[in-house]
Amino acid sequence: MAGAQTNTETELQNLDKELSGLKGTAERYRLLKQQLDMKTEELDILQAKLQQSSFPKQQEELEMLRRTIEECEETLRSSKEVQKKAEEKYKVLENKMKNAEAEREKELKAAQQKLNSAKTKADAFSKKLKERQQEAESLVLELEELKREQAGKHHGNADALSRHSIDVEEKDTDYDNEEMGYNQKIQLNCYYTIYFYQGTRSEAAAEGNVAWSQRRTDSTASTSQEDFSLTLVDSSLPAEAEPELRCYISRRLSKGALLGGMGNIATVELSVPEAAVGCYCCLLEQERSPEQLDADGNGYVICLMGGSEKGLNLYPLQANAALSYVQGLQSSLQTPELVNLETEIRPYLSMWYEESVMHIHRVVQMVQGSISFLLHAALSHIHVEVTNTDDRTKADVARFIKAASLQGLVQEDTTSASLCKASEAITDLIIDCSTSPPTLSNTVSNRFCDDWIQSFLNAAERCNPFLLRQILENFKLKAIQDMNSLKRFIRQAESSHYALFRCCQFLQGCGNGDVLLQNAHAEHSDLPEACSIIRVLDEFLSEQQAQG
Repeated sequence: MAGAQTNTETELQNLDKELSGLKGTAERYRLLKQQLDMKTEELDILQAKLQQSSFPKQQEELEMLRRTIEECEETLRSSKEVQKKAEEKYKVLENKMKNAEAEREKELKAAQQKLNSAKTKADAFSKKLKERQQEAESLVLELEELKREQAGKHHGNADALSRHSIDVEEKDTDYDNEEMGYNQKIQLNCYYTIYFYQGTRSEAAAEGNVAWSQRRTDSTASTSQEDFSLTLVDSSLPAEAEPELRCYISRRLSKGALLGGMGNIATVELSVPEAAVGCYCCLLEQERSPEQLDADGNGYVICLMGGSEKGLNLYPLQANAALSYVQGLQSSLQTPELVNLETEIRPYLSMWYEESVMHIHRVVQMVQGSISFLLHAALSHIHVEVTNTDDRTKADVARFIKAASLQGLVQEDTTSASLCKASEAITDLIIDCSTSPPTLSNTVSNRFCDDWIQSFLNAAERCNPFLLRQILENFKLKAIQDMNSLKRFIRQAESSHYALFRCCQFLQGCGNGDVLLQNAHAEHSDLPEACSIIRVLDEFLSEQQAQG
């Protein structure tokens, strides 16, 4: 019994344990069921909220998308119509462009034909002009020969002169930029020589020459021919070079190539460091009274040497009234025995290079980068006033302005030009030399003149006045070429709108439009159609300057 009771108690304990486990399980189930119910309720609430909030918005967005699609479809239809119209306009414009190109080609062909015709006429005129010049030169030589024959003069034996002379022939040499000293800084030497010239050889002349021959110890200080004699008066040449020059002058005189009051320039080979120099020769005859007109002519042969023949030809050295430096000696050479040689003649001749050649170099050195203002003033006919300086500087500036201007090179009505300048109220360019560098007032320039500044400064730095003068001539040549181009465009613009467009492009690109239009106003003042075109161009240029 006791064992059975023990088993029963054990079973009861096991049952109690199982019952306790079932109770715990039931309690956990109950808690989980409560949690599940709560989560289910929350899910229902969330679904209800989601349905209440998203669905209307989605419907609105869907409706908006439908409307947007309809608008895009309408825009696409409109774009297709616009594209169709644009294609039609493009075809019309393409046809017009083809027609315009064909018309332009016709105009270009016609212009080319006119240009060829003008070139042909110009070549023919140039050929005739050269023939006339040759005829004139031959007539001058024939006239001189007739004068010699009428005076009863005869040429001496040229072979006798050749035995005592050095053959110095004229040479026609084409100088390039290297010989002009473009690439290097150079120091140019200058020389002068003056000879006394007598038309015939006589005892009186021989006695008179004794005084001159004593001025040099050289035994060849006097050269004579049957019809003339040369006696050295003064020279800055080396002793070995002077006889070579005198021999060259004698040959020129014997050929009749050196006429009274006329000068010429040639290259002469001498015993100087340069070996060959440009030489300007001029025969200044002494003034004679009416009773002495039939007497033999006396005078002075003046030779100025320096640089090259091409360089000297750039400067106005020819005896041309008061503008010639050589003519300035005319009064000093009238005194007997040249008593003023030391005080007047020699200092005057010693300064020929500084006075006749170096003035452009001095002006560029003085104003430096402001040279463009002087160039513009010269092209625009603006008066330049120089203050607070000496007369030499004023004269240098005046000569520079005259050398840079186009007066005498372009056709211009002076009356209309002055009226044009008065209407524009142009003020004088003032250079105040009281400061260093000088102060310039009322300055006006343009891109065309500014582009030439560096060329002038480079040439001035190399101390080459001949290159400076060549650059100045190139500057004027370019300005004249632009003027001729504008005139041609204006003539074409009278019958072609395309040519008017080319005028506008040309003025905008050349950088010198203000000067070109000023000259065009003056030159076409009596042509109504041209004046109307110039007014249009003037307005265009003013608008471009205002925008720029």
